[in-house]
Amino acid sequence: MKKQSFKVQCLNTVLFLLLLSTGFVSCKKDTEAVTPTISSSSDTVDVRDSAYYYSLVYYLWNEKLPDYAKWSVTNGDLIKSSETTFKPHSFENVDSIMSGSDGIRSYSDIGASGKHLDRYSFAYTQTDWENTSSGSNAGFGFRRGYLSSTDQRVVYVYKNSPIGLAGVQRGWQILSVNGVEATAANEEAFYNSLNSNSTSTFVFKTNEGTQKTLTLTKASYKANFVQKDTVISVGGLKIGYIALSSFLGDNNGADTEAELDAAITDLKAAGITDLVIDLRYNGGGYTSVSEYFANLVAPASAKGKAMYSYKYNALLTSEFKKAGYTTDINFDTKSANFNLTRIVFITSEETASASELLINNLKPYVNVTLVGSTTYGKPVGFPGILIEMSKTDVTQNYYVFPIAFKTVNANNESDYFDGMTANISSADDYSKDWGNPNEACFNAAISYLTGGSTTRQSARISSEKLKQLNLNTKNEKLGGINEMITTNKIPMLPFK
Repeated sequence: MKKQSFKVQCLNTVLFLLLLSTGFVSCKKDTEAVTPTISSSSDTVDVRDSAYYYSLVYYLWNEKLPDYAKWSVTNGDLIKSSETTFKPHSFENVDSIMSGSDGIRSYSDIGASGKHLDRYSFAYTQTDWENTSSGSNAGFGFRRGYLSSTDQRVVYVYKNSPIGLAGVQRGWQILSVNGVEATAANEEAFYNSLNSNSTSTFVFKTNEGTQKTLTLTKASYKANFVQKDTVISVGGLKIGYIALSSFLGDNNGADTEAELDAAITDLKAAGITDLVIDLRYNGGGYTSVSEYFANLVAPASAKGKAMYSYKYNALLTSEFKKAGYTTDINFDTKSANFNLTRIVFITSEETASASELLINNLKPYVNVTLVGSTTYGKPVGFPGILIEMSKTDVTQNYYVFPIAFKTVNANNESDYFDGMTANISSADDYSKDWGNPNEACFNAAISYLTGGSTTRQSARISSEKLKQLNLNTKNEKLGGINEMITTNKIPMLPFK
């Protein structure tokens, strides 16, 4: 019997929410490869078979998949597609297997909302995934949104991008691009002009109210994810503020950890008494970076104690136990950089995965308050598995991401699939730059910390009409995702 083989590499475990406006996240490449084989030459193996195979092994709800009991998933063999009930070859491509309406996601448990809990499993090509995971991007390097149908603003920029290097800041009003007025009525024409031209002329109104014209050319750049750190002295307090737009970053997140080190060093030197962490656009990234950040800001009481644990399916739980593979993460000695008793997080529906992990992991040890709106709701994650069909043609290779685990904190708290509810409601206010004490969310956080009024903010962006308007606004794919990626190496099949 002829055996056809391909290599599969299991990369970093990943938790994240895939947002079209922000791109995707990366995986580590230092794990061992295995070579499963197909059991019959009458069916030609392709990437769809392996995507289903690894879902049978790693999927959190694998016992609900239709072929789970048909053969031993631990022997490294694939079975013929025609012999399966699932029939991988009936799907158009790998991503439809993972994320389609009748794909892997449709076998997950039903939540309180009456919908499947898995909104996340997916697949992506090797080239696209690896290009974006490190924060590598090409374009102008900004995100835009509407405060009203005639008021378009810069939501955020990457400082090393063409638009960032030109000095454009969050809050600037966009008046036009290439002569097309920046209004909702002109959205399609505006986007087409922005997207189709490598060089564009922008007209802005700055945060100081002056008009500025810039002619910029798209270029490749590396994203930065610490958007701002600053200190506000008010009411006898020194309130530290840090805005983080992703837990991704080059070198498997090490570059972002260096950014965090620099920011935390500044805040510590300033002698802050309180901390506001702005995660409103942070969809997640590497769990290692989330852990690193938690260790930088956790109080002394957390040193050496449980941070969180992974919960896998019964098969993996059994095999990991045999292999002596730990699924528990503890706080390390970086803890106690601050002696904080409370931390305020600014959140939104884009706050997901590794961001929610950070919040959940700190809750047992510090008073946590959320300002903004309810988070996305993603207490689960997956291993990033590289299916290497060819060493010479990477376009044949894919990463697949079946949801494989959920996380629980030291108090065994998890299952926030419907999101974490904000304690203080406040609308996103991108008419002002990061760290501006008059920005709605930061102002609400300051008011809470100083014992002032915490009345609900009613910025224009809160209307349902404007929310839909911004959902329909097309942005560049930017380096970042809303997910949680664990960088711990996990054992690969066949299990020994």
